[in-house]
Amino acid sequence: MAQMLSQKIARKLDGLPGHYKNRVVFGVCRNLWYAKYRPAAPSSSDVSEAVDELRQNGFLVRPGHIGTSQAEAMAQELEVPMNAIREGRYDGEYPFYRLNEDGVYRLLKCDEAAPLTRAFFEDDFVHQVARSIVSHDVDSYQRMAELRPDVAVLSGADTPHFDDWRHRLKAFLYLTDVGPENAPLLFYRGSHKVGHWRKSKEYEYFKNGKRGTYGHFSPGEMGVLVDEMGFEPVSCVGPAGTLIIADTRGVHSGTVLKTGRRMMLSNYMDVRSQ
Repeated sequence: MAQMLSQKIARKLDGLPGHYKNRVVFGVCRNLWYAKYRPAAPSSSDVSEAVDELRQNGFLVRPGHIGTSQAEAMAQELEVPMNAIREGRYDGEYPFYRLNEDGVYRLLKCDEAAPLTRAFFEDDFVHQVARSIVSHDVDSYQRMAELRPDVAVLSGADTPHFDDWRHRLKAFLYLTDVGPENAPLLFYRGSHKVGHWRKSKEYEYFKNGKRGTYGHFSPGEMGVLVDEMGFEPVSCVGPAGTLIIADTRGVHSGTVLKTGRRMMLSNYMDVRSQ
């Protein structure tokens, strides 16, 4: 009951108009929000190793998490609906995004639209890692397929950014081989950790939301983070079947597709709504 009340208050504070959102209000809201995160103990040595890597680096890359043939089967199942979304002729029942200017096409409720993908979205290893990183009652709140087939098109997500001041986790599964020229995820190692450098950005995100920088960093700001803070940019490449798990409080970005196409699955995880 107390936890439900604290979350209700946190949501009220988060929903205040910007002119009421000073740093004290943000501090109260943040503390109340973080009270709901109660990580579980790792369930196995494999999970424990992954948790240690995530806590240290903010991300992990696990090639061969599923077999190439299984990844290819998932990609094949998605080929028709994803191409239809890209070409503007999708008439299916599931929500989707057709972001032509970004060269990005997304299908939501992917586990329902393409049943083979449930093997990823219900993956016990991913779930156990999320339980130990975020909270024991973590849940998947968005299950999505993404196609990026348009060469040399810059996406808004290609600007370095963090997703939120809240603690959430994202898992990605490459369904195609992703090398340096195939629009891999870029993660700045260690940038997920608490630090003075991010306090003003998090407060600005809380106060102004999408009307502000919304967690995005300019080239000059990134120069400081890389040179002075030592946040090394790491390109997350791997063959089809590669799993990536990322603490997206860390600074990360997409990269421009230079050749081929990239298809992947995305699973967003947070504590279950109360």
